Amino acid sequence: DPANNDFHLQSTSPAIDAGTSQITDTIPAPSTDYDGVARPQGGAPDIGAYEHQTDAPTISNISTSDITTNSAKITWDTDKDSDSTVEYGTSQAYGQSKPDSDMTQSHSINLDNLLENTEYHFRVKSKDAEDNQAVSSDQTFTTQKEEEPPPEKLSDGTLIKTAKRPEVYVIFSGRKKHIVNPNTLINCGFSWSKIKIVSDSELNQYPTGRKLYKLWKSPSDPKVYLMSKGKRYWITSPRVFSRFGFNWSHLTVIPQDYLDQREEEMNLYTLQRAHNQSEVYLIFKNYKRHIRNPISLINLGFDWGLLRNVSPDQLNQKPTKSPSMRNVIKGPSDPIYFLINGVKRWIPSPTRFYELGLHPNDIISVPQGLVDMYPRGSNM
Repeated sequence: DPANNDFHLQSTSPAIDAGTSQITDTIPAPSTDYDGVARPQGGAPDIGAYEHQTDAPTISNISTSDITTNSAKITWDTDKDSDSTVEYGTSQAYGQSKPDSDMTQSHSINLDNLLENTEYHFRVKSKDAEDNQAVSSDQTFTTQKEEEPPPEKLSDGTLIKTAKRPEVYVIFSGRKKHIVNPNTLINCGFSWSKIKIVSDSELNQYPTGRKLYKLWKSPSDPKVYLMSKGKRYWITSPRVFSRFGFNWSHLTVIPQDYLDQREEEMNLYTLQRAHNQSEVYLIFKNYKRHIRNPISLINLGFDWGLLRNVSPDQLNQKPTKSPSMRNVIKGPSDPIYFLINGVKRWIPSPTRFYELGLHPNDIISVPQGLVDMYPRGSNM
């Protein structure tokens, strides 16, 4: 079904069993297809991205129901007992999945923590006890829009709280969003001195929206940003998002004009090297730093799969800053951390610093957002 970007083979396709088990004399063909199905299923691999399965369950009656502003229910049937998985996201790249290992012919998956008034793409998968798997074509649904707020009285970004309660809210598009903790308030660029004390009745005039966390995006742009000390850092891909343990349910939608008021500091991560060159660089806003060796790259938490090959001219658009990236970092005001396998560990004293065989020249000053991105482990 090419109209729906479904390129699974039909039972009459001449591509079935027409492939080869070798790409070259020394490189074998992949052992699984794009869906993770083992190859071959017949006498030889099939041509194309998908291996045809004659004994796979037959999926039918795909349906969506109970759609709210942040949740939806997906149901479907199969002709034999099989498990259930829904892959979903705001594009056909999906990016998220929810499985259920129970074997059944009537399948039901509830999706939650969705964005309001947003079109979602999804597909369902079912695999029987013999690992024969069926995958549906792409489907869509749109979450509901929150109820219309009262006429807006306070401008976007206004901080409010009552005199007797500790909770602080920020107003966006006529709704109040609870700021989850003091650290989030500061990192999102707000100031305690700007909080307006209001009455309970004034606070209750504004419907409650989703909570405000440090992950921001606008309604019209797929880019997701980490907020740190009032600056925004672009999280360059779902792979980076998952690598550092960010939670999709913590994503806050912010009006574009307000998001634009926050300075964009750098991307998290952008790794580049010139074509046919071995040197790898971390790209900052106005400069780049050389990562001196593969061990440093691993301790900094980088993933080789995120490396982009670019032309020398493109790489040289930003000057190289010394020294090279090492695994001892500090932000503008934070303590010094030692990075091991992508986890920051605080060096609690100068004495401990020198006991570790370190030198002041080993310390690399980086933007605060890069420090905030690393999960914290035990002290050194």
